[in-house]
Amino acid sequence: MAGTAVGLRLTDAERKKQAYAAYVTLRQGILNQRYGPGERLSLEELANDTGMGVAQIRQAIQQLVSDGLVEVRPRSGTYVAGITVAEVEEVCDVRRALECLAAETAVLRIRGEQMSRLRTLLHEMNSLVMETDAQRDLHERLNTEFHHLLVEASGNARLQEVYENLRFPMQFARLHALGRLDWKRNLPEERQEHSMILHALQIRDSDRLKVVLRQHIERAKAAMVQALGVGH
Repeated sequence: MAGTAVGLRLTDAERKKQAYAAYVTLRQGILNQRYGPGERLSLEELANDTGMGVAQIRQAIQQLVSDGLVEVRPRSGTYVAGITVAEVEEVCDVRRALECLAAETAVLRIRGEQMSRLRTLLHEMNSLVMETDAQRDLHERLNTEFHHLLVEASGNARLQEVYENLRFPMQFARLHALGRLDWKRNLPEERQEHSMILHALQIRDSDRLKVVLRQHIERAKAAMVQALGVGH
């Protein structure tokens, strides 16, 4: 009864804030694979696990379904979504098209502080020893920021909005593949490609930048597809 009384006193703004907090918590749990692909999700268990209310968890689940991270199966329940090879290919193809489009104006519009941040990100990625999962996760965050900053440098707000919608599907795809991927083997190529991307930006060569981006994204796509068992 006490919990119900407290719940009745919540304003709409407070309920929305709690629902968003539940969404962020669950989304991070899925992306960190605390809740694995195909795992059945119980609203009550999630509420106990996160300390959130069932109503807030239900709203969070609805948003996660929209993100493609959770699926509702009729007469079965709610599950963490998996990802197919075809979906990985589609996400990578859209990503390649958007980053190459961004390249056309990024070379003209990139600001000094953005270029400086890209240099810093590249240095931080190259400095990681990559011996632990924590270092790998940090590398993923730095890598994501590197590419998002490239798109931001295009100065095209609508393009940035579309690209932002790829953030979770792309992160989801990479996390699925990373568990099976020999990521250390691909690291030297990735670092070289990032250096080439930065160099093309520095010399304001959009054609060269698009070539390097295609090469970089296609190699990453091929590695993920192979890790997920394409052709087997």
